[in-house]
Amino acid sequence: MSTAMGNYFLTFGSCLFTAVGALEDKNPVIIGFEWYENGKYKSHFVVIKGVYGDGRSLEDFTIIDALNGRERSLSYYSGKSIQRVIVYKKK
Repeated sequence: MSTAMGNYFLTFGSCLFTAVGALEDKNPVIIGFEWYENGKYKSHFVVIKGVYGDGRSLEDFTIIDALNGRERSLSYYSGKSIQRVIVYKKK
């Protein structure tokens, strides 16, 4: 699976690696998902709160869900395609 971030295309593993690096630098990370349901494309965004373990699987990431503010594992959205990794770099 590939995903786009700006003008760069990242593999799934690269997305997680990018998120881990940004979090280590104390930069906020937003993950954008996209999927097709009932004849329409849908999207959703979450904020990564932290990474635990080696950061190689969805279970290693804790997120804050933009939909309802719940804290949960990123694995909750397994099966959805990661389309964006947005890193807000501090000045």
